[in-house]
Amino acid sequence: MLILRRIRGIAVSALTWGVVFVGVGLARLALYALLGDSSRFGPQSMLEVVSRVALSGATAGLASGALFATIVMLAERRRDFATLPGRRFALWGLGAGILFIGGANVVYAVAGRWPLDLGTAIWTAFYGVVGAGIGIVTYRLARRHSAGSRVGESRDAALTI
Repeated sequence: MLILRRIRGIAVSALTWGVVFVGVGLARLALYALLGDSSRFGPQSMLEVVSRVALSGATAGLASGALFATIVMLAERRRDFATLPGRRFALWGLGAGILFIGGANVVYAVAGRWPLDLGTAIWTAFYGVVGAGIGIVTYRLARRHSAGSRVGESRDAALTI
């Protein structure tokens, strides 16, 4: 049953990251609308833009969340959860948050669909910070769950990631 628990952990992490990244992407649209910068959208209707941003945010979030959970499972499997520092979860979250958004930005820039400028670098870093935040929240929730685990159950058995 350990494998099912790990798969569930990856799925929950991926879904959580997907929802958060959709929210961040839609907040970016609102920010661009408030600033009056509609040049990034082109001649598309707002519904097309919102659906495209939501889909790309969900895709990047799902991939980042699955990567985060997999990294934590593989890199931290030999450590007792009680001894893990939260900084490591933040670091794994930062890397996972940057990887897919930054990679997509580079691919779009090479294809000529998006400028690779300071704004793109800032947004990539921002998604990394969001990923680090998700990593810290994941750590705190898992630590709280681990502390409340039943007597006789191993501490890391409560961690589903």
